[in-house]
Amino acid sequence: MDNTTHITMLDENDKSVSMEVVASLKVNNVDYAILKDAARDEDYIFKVSGDPENQTFEMVEDETVLREVVDAYYELID
Repeated sequence: MDNTTHITMLDENDKSVSMEVVASLKVNNVDYAILKDAARDEDYIFKVSGDPENQTFEMVEDETVLREVVDAYYELID
């Protein structure tokens, strides 16, 4: 049985993109999600806000924040 969770997002051209949820974690009291675009074989880190029924995802581009989230992810899986 596949326990993988997928969500559908809109890309910059308003096209639907299926993303696999790799992990969700909290870093410095902020929620983040690591999502994988299987079509491009790339991972992305998003800041997650809002309630569970109406979440918004904002792509993280700040290198310091990216490193903090990646480090927290590796601590989580170790």
